[in-house]
Amino acid sequence: MSGQSDQGEPAPPPDVPRAQADWLKTLNADQEAYDTKLRELTRLQERLRTLWGYREHAAYLGAKGGGAFGSTGSKKMKALAEKISPHFDPARSDSLAERIERAQDVLRECRALVRETDPERIERAITDELRGLEELLGHEPVGVLTRFPREPFHRPTEPVVLLRGAGTRRLLEDRPGELTCRGGGQTVTKMDGAASAPVVPDGFATILDRPGWKGVFPTDLHKALLAEFTALDDHRSPQDTTTVSFADEATAVPWSTTSDPRVAALRFQTEWWRQPWTPLYLCWSADYYPVPYEDRRPGHEGERNWVFDGRRYLWRGEGHVAKKGDPPPFHTVNGRILLSPHAVHNLADRYRHLKDAARGQDPAFLEFVSKILENFNDAEKGTDLVSQALDGFSAQLTGRESLLRPTPELKKGLVSPDYAYEPRLFYTGSKPKAPKDPDDPENWIRPLPAEGLRAGQFVISRLMIIDRYGRACAVDTEDGRDRPDLKVELTRSATVTPDDRTPGSGKADATVLSGRTNKDWSTRVMQLRPRFPQPARLRFEALSRGSETEPPVRPVDGDQIRGWVVPDHLDQGVLCYTHDGVLLGELRDADGDLVWEDAGSGLTPDPELVGFLDGIKRKGRKGPAALAAFLQAEELARLTTSPDRTAAGPPTLRLLGRPMALVRARLTLEPDAGAIVPVKLDRLTAIDPRPAYMDHTWPVLLGSDAAFGDGLVGYFQEKEYDTFYAVSPPEERGGYVADRNLGSRLRLRLNREESVKVSMLLDPWASVHATTHVVPTSRLRLEPEAVADALGRMEALFHVGPSLGGKRPVTVEHGGTVTAETTAFPMPLPKVEHGTWSWVPAINDRANPVPVRDDDGTARLTPEAPVHLRTGLLRLRQGFGPTRRTSDTNDQEGGRS
Repeated sequence: MSGQSDQGEPAPPPDVPRAQADWLKTLNADQEAYDTKLRELTRLQERLRTLWGYREHAAYLGAKGGGAFGSTGSKKMKALAEKISPHFDPARSDSLAERIERAQDVLRECRALVRETDPERIERAITDELRGLEELLGHEPVGVLTRFPREPFHRPTEPVVLLRGAGTRRLLEDRPGELTCRGGGQTVTKMDGAASAPVVPDGFATILDRPGWKGVFPTDLHKALLAEFTALDDHRSPQDTTTVSFADEATAVPWSTTSDPRVAALRFQTEWWRQPWTPLYLCWSADYYPVPYEDRRPGHEGERNWVFDGRRYLWRGEGHVAKKGDPPPFHTVNGRILLSPHAVHNLADRYRHLKDAARGQDPAFLEFVSKILENFNDAEKGTDLVSQALDGFSAQLTGRESLLRPTPELKKGLVSPDYAYEPRLFYTGSKPKAPKDPDDPENWIRPLPAEGLRAGQFVISRLMIIDRYGRACAVDTEDGRDRPDLKVELTRSATVTPDDRTPGSGKADATVLSGRTNKDWSTRVMQLRPRFPQPARLRFEALSRGSETEPPVRPVDGDQIRGWVVPDHLDQGVLCYTHDGVLLGELRDADGDLVWEDAGSGLTPDPELVGFLDGIKRKGRKGPAALAAFLQAEELARLTTSPDRTAAGPPTLRLLGRPMALVRARLTLEPDAGAIVPVKLDRLTAIDPRPAYMDHTWPVLLGSDAAFGDGLVGYFQEKEYDTFYAVSPPEERGGYVADRNLGSRLRLRLNREESVKVSMLLDPWASVHATTHVVPTSRLRLEPEAVADALGRMEALFHVGPSLGGKRPVTVEHGGTVTAETTAFPMPLPKVEHGTWSWVPAINDRANPVPVRDDDGTARLTPEAPVHLRTGLLRLRQGFGPTRRTSDTNDQEGGRS
């Protein structure tokens, strides 16, 4: 971690000794290994908790009875419970509990710095680790040890229901108020000066002698209350002039004296009261129809139902059943969720922000937004909105549901107290016919849902609002199951609207219910695109220079970058640089032949940069066409890139393209832990169960020509440098540039052990997006410090000549003081924002550059200034931006190690 420089700007990060960098690399590897093992342990604990609920319900069915199978079913359920029970015994070597304890022992052996969570213990662990590091180095460690979180795992979101007109306005107004009450000695004795004679019920005198009342209820309070009820009953419609006498004071008080707390409480208690409608719960039920990943029709083996179009997955309405006309299988899911009024607040805040951020927009647009805000502020209409996610929808498709259950009576630590899911209730078969394999007790159970992948469509069959007083309002009932015209009006968002059978038709008619009935259900069906049943993430990380497996220890050191490539449109070539900006040479088209001109730096290019150059050279006679196609692809990509940094504007010279960083990266579709498996004994206790969804492959689309903040120009897959997959490929591709084909060549399984490596050329000031749609898009971005340092060191060379002219004297000023005189060669120079021009005879002869100056257009032919015809290279130093580390910008042509 760096401090401030003398000029007040952030100082460059300190150089870290190799031994400390290796120590930090080991620490990061240990932390990642511990986090992975901890998540795997948590998944094992979740499976044991599921297994416990499975066993408990089987035992319940065994004790209750076997349903349609009678005593036979009861015996089978008892046998199933007995078969499960050994897995809760840690002493058994093959039990699930024993594996959990073994995993816990492994975690206890991990180094304290990665496993501790208590602040005091973490502080002690840091002190101990740094003391050991200081002994290793022989001096204090450089910088400050700082922990950064990794990318989070993402859990699929649930469908959201937004209700309007459900009478939910009271949720916004419902506030706890004062409870109006009186003391026991403040009961009413008289009204209008007359005491009423109470009618005493039978047994009233001995009411306090009943069990639970004696010694608890105040003496004679029941009699005083009976006298009050009688007086109020005789004066059911009191007027403001009616007087009231209380037991604690003989003076009567007018009924209109609301300032008296006794009268105020009495008036509140005797007013006619109507129970308010205050929604509390939303009860819902839906029929879910799965659309499998692969086509089920005979003759279509290996084909996929879901097709990735670069933004999302589409389904065209076929392949979900084996034969057209077959009824699609479905699962019924339901639940109850607590309602809250946050939807109206969130929507109003978003529109308010939109209005404030849209200043200068079309007045009609601003007026439209203002009307929406007025609607939200309308107490009668605008606030009558309520929304809630259908929590538990996805879990029920795996045979689980979130319910309040007692804590398992198991050894402490075997199950996680934070896991709230249990198996859905199951029953034995409904038909008195034994299963095909009667010896397995699980075969006597009606199968629970076991959808590994959440991908399909659903129809809401029932919506009901329950208020806090127990009253119910049926928003949508099952009465219209076969009559969609009787169902409540429904509006779908674009994210859950089905696709078109015919692309572009706009009918949204690719539904599971198409052709199954003579009723039109197309407007009632909601679509859920593929999502995993467990948290996952797309890891998109740069690999450290010189490694194919490890990410950079400190990206600020520039280890993300393998080299630099700068298009030279004047010479139809590419300038190549080391990772820190030292010129290596230029590959250019010289009259139909590819020529590599070495810059004489004496440095060895990175293998990935060599692979890039060799890929073009291997094209042979087609090499110039391949190079031209590459330059055109870079130019097209630049038109769709707008870096979010002022220093990353257009290049200094239009003759040059933007510098492109060559970055080696790794893509991994990583699950949080082991798979979510069906609720079956053999699956819950398997060592490494792999459901079908973990073997599906998912394309990854790198880059975007629609997002201006994406800076990818193109990439090479693995080590195949003969094909450049461009974001914006030109029409003439030279047998070298290819389309990304919607990421179909980059396919990943949900497996942390599998990955795909790519070598990317990208704008250093913009990020690169990796899109799969099954998980949120990941981004990779270079460290700005390393980029600025390399760009400040770069130089550009252009072949010029023959140029006619002679050397002329030039006065060099510094700080307003004449310091020296020299001679310079005049020639027309492009105007640059920053940088220094000079002339060199050859790309590998730059030790003694000749200064150049802009020609003023005046011819000078004198003996004192002989004219020469020169051919060489025009050199521009620091033309890509001023360097931040001035100590490294001397004329030295070597690079940093």
